[in-house]
Amino acid sequence: MEIRRLLWLLVCLANFEERLCGNVNLSGKSLTSLPDDIVQNVTHLYLNDENDITSIESGCFKGTNLNWLRLSSNELTSIPDLHEVSTTLTILNVDSNEIATIAVEELSYLIKLISIQQPPHNIAGHRPVHAIIE
Repeated sequence: MEIRRLLWLLVCLANFEERLCGNVNLSGKSLTSLPDDIVQNVTHLYLNDENDITSIESGCFKGTNLNWLRLSSNELTSIPDLHEVSTTLTILNVDSNEIATIAVEELSYLIKLISIQQPPHNIAGHRPVHAIIE
């Protein structure tokens, strides 16, 4: 009976670690750049509120399964290159940054994107945004 309890505890701990790594919250850490050690099984990454990130290097999300990226309240001037997560990213929040406009073409490769949280007056393009977010 004790072995079953021990095995159950190990399974619970393994599942807890997986869930813990799936959501990474780096909000309010006064970051100026993205950390190099983002875990590969991250699904939700929060880099908002009281961070001062001005840009994100291309390739930093390689190998991740990111589907939610919250970058609000930073100092970004453009949408970062998100090609590494083009088939997994569903929600992108870039509200309250220094981004003047977002061309629809900048987002069209994000085939799973269903929501972008950015003031609507900042999105410009020939097609309505919902055409790529359906």
